[in-house]
Amino acid sequence: MVTGGIRALLLRVVFLAGAVGLSAEYLLQRLKDASLCSADSCQAVAQLLRFQESSLVLAGAVFFWVLLILALAAEWRKSQAIWGLVLAVLLAGLAFEAALLGYQLRVLESICWLCLCVGAWLLLSGLALAWRRGSGLVLLLCLCVGLAGMLAPSLLRFQPQTISLSQTDFLERQPSQAGPSPELYLFFSLHCSHCSEVFANLALNQPWSASWHFVSIDEGDTDLARLAEAVQAAEDEEAEDEEANVFLELLRVKQEQDGLTDRSVPESLRQTVQKARAFFQSRSFSGIPLLIANEGPGRQVILTGTEAIAKYLWEKGLIRNWLSGRQIEQRLKQLQP
Repeated sequence: MVTGGIRALLLRVVFLAGAVGLSAEYLLQRLKDASLCSADSCQAVAQLLRFQESSLVLAGAVFFWVLLILALAAEWRKSQAIWGLVLAVLLAGLAFEAALLGYQLRVLESICWLCLCVGAWLLLSGLALAWRRGSGLVLLLCLCVGLAGMLAPSLLRFQPQTISLSQTDFLERQPSQAGPSPELYLFFSLHCSHCSEVFANLALNQPWSASWHFVSIDEGDTDLARLAEAVQAAEDEEAEDEEANVFLELLRVKQEQDGLTDRSVPESLRQTVQKARAFFQSRSFSGIPLLIANEGPGRQVILTGTEAIAKYLWEKGLIRNWLSGRQIEQRLKQLQP
């Protein structure tokens, strides 16, 4: 009886921990726009979903709550049928999670650590259920289903959708003069301090003889609202026949903390950012800021980091000088309206 009580308690604790953990992750995503898994690989997997990541997390939390309720009902009613239902639900969850992990490893060659933790917890749940039921068959079924789900994607040949560089920019600034000019794609993040330095220096130099394309890899709701604000500000200035300093607008919204939560985000902007992230991941770029310069047919230059970008722009005659620290702050005040 004592052993049976410990086994029953362990099973309940495992199910409860899974339910509470995923519930906390869901609340964190919805209320704080944050996540326990903030690695780039987690974000890369999340942007491939057909729906919001928080919906999948909520489904996982509900899954563990259902398992806990079924386990309690099985203990109370001493019903073999309900225990069979617990096993069936757990195997379904294992198959789903294993297939998801298999796809990530086989196709994306990357792993979401949150998904991996959930998969490991499902296996632990299978082990706890097998111990509670005193059945090696239950454990064998869990292992077989998990292994089969992981290996299944390896049997398929995937043809990933090709995304071109021209599909990645959410905002552009055409050159101020006619004639051939390089097309510059600037990849950035609103959470990158080095990107702020690039924005500030380009705002001061105003290198409008080139065609600029702005590409963001941020997909959080607050970040998308900031991008939408920058797009709207640029459109308003163009409507008033004013020359928009897009770099200054991006720097402003990058530093914005409040006031954008109610701004609606166009679906086209959301899709463009998703394509930009997919393009960035597919090319295995090492970091940001990143500048891709199309100088002509068959000639493309890729530069990563502030120093490399500054040197390239200076050699091309697009900037006159490059400032840092307090010098930037003092000069930027002269541009403020």
